[in-house]
Amino acid sequence: MAEGPGPAGFRIKGRLWLEKDGETYLSRGRLVLLERIRELGSIAAAARSPDMAYSHAWTLVAEMNRLAGQELVSRTFEFFMVGLASDLAKIAAAINALDAYRRIAKAH
Repeated sequence: MAEGPGPAGFRIKGRLWLEKDGETYLSRGRLVLLERIRELGSIAAAARSPDMAYSHAWTLVAEMNRLAGQELVSRTFEFFMVGLASDLAKIAAAINALDAYRRIAKAH
């Protein structure tokens, strides 16, 4: 959740995610999953990283692929490749930047 200090004890809070046709397409958690798949090379390893059930990780990947209209994660020779379209990469960068701001603001 994004937070920022404000005057007289007020804080700015919020969460950012991208929806398509009313369904969650991309969120901080889904970004973490995609990043882990890219780093570790498999959905199983990526699911273990944030203590997520393998079946849940597969469900999230299938939902993102379906909503994207293309495969963000595809199976090739026992490895999974994550490809982000340039617009999606920009959105991912914005979500990551907001999350970084939240962590900095929370530390102060």
